[in-house]
Amino acid sequence: MLEERTTRIFTVVMLVAMIVVIVMAVLGGICYDRNGWYPQWKDTFTVLSGSTKDCMHLKDSFNFMADSGINAVPDLVMIFSAFVLGSIYNLDESPLRGIVGLVIVGGFTGFIVYGTIKHISPDFSLVSPMVIGISSLAFILLLFLCFKSTGGGYMVLIGIAGCLVKDLLIPIIMWFAFLSTAGKIGAVIAAVVFVILMTTNVGGAIFESSGKPAPAAPAVDRARQKKLDRIAVLENKIKVEGDSIKAHNQGRFGYGYVDTKYTGKVMDDQLKEVDMLKKSLS
Repeated sequence: MLEERTTRIFTVVMLVAMIVVIVMAVLGGICYDRNGWYPQWKDTFTVLSGSTKDCMHLKDSFNFMADSGINAVPDLVMIFSAFVLGSIYNLDESPLRGIVGLVIVGGFTGFIVYGTIKHISPDFSLVSPMVIGISSLAFILLLFLCFKSTGGGYMVLIGIAGCLVKDLLIPIIMWFAFLSTAGKIGAVIAAVVFVILMTTNVGGAIFESSGKPAPAAPAVDRARQKKLDRIAVLENKIKVEGDSIKAHNQGRFGYGYVDTKYTGKVMDDQLKEVDMLKKSLS
């Protein structure tokens, strides 16, 4: 009886979550079709009403579907319901596994909620990598033992698959939908060629028949490119961290955990490194 009820509840939750995801994709697509860019989800209805003032422009469908904040709600619902309902489902098969699963999920959820309320942003750089690694492996192993070869384990896999659909498959469909006709044909041809090259020896034959390998790039060029790549990574991190501080100060949902002082210090260190790298290139 418990298994049947749990299965029904899980099915309804997953269906509702996927309907929400599809609605998000459709509304985001309408915004893109009208303006040529995606807004943050919180600005979707503002953009649909015709106002685009002070709305952040996201560069692609992947950012729109996976942007932090309220966009993460469907992911959290699918994952959380999968672990909780999966643990409840397992209570009939193996009470110990079910109870341990619920304790782990409850403890982890409590930690996240407490950290969000208290605005705690732990500095994991102060923790030994070995401790973090061992703790993570132990946590994963314990979860694996709780859900291995159980009905609840299939729920967890379905929940993870739902998140992958939302954050990978749906954005790809959105990207493809707004390509021009020529772009769609080109994308299909490129995908077919890629599959052929990956599944046959044609790719290897092409590279083998090209003769001598291309000469290696000079060491100076490689070092310069490495610095440019590092600058690009740092500048992207600085932008993300700056947006997080701004969102925290504005009281946006999902940003309560941000430690503005620590994040600001990290940004200062990164800015100094960027300045140093740029000077070394000149």
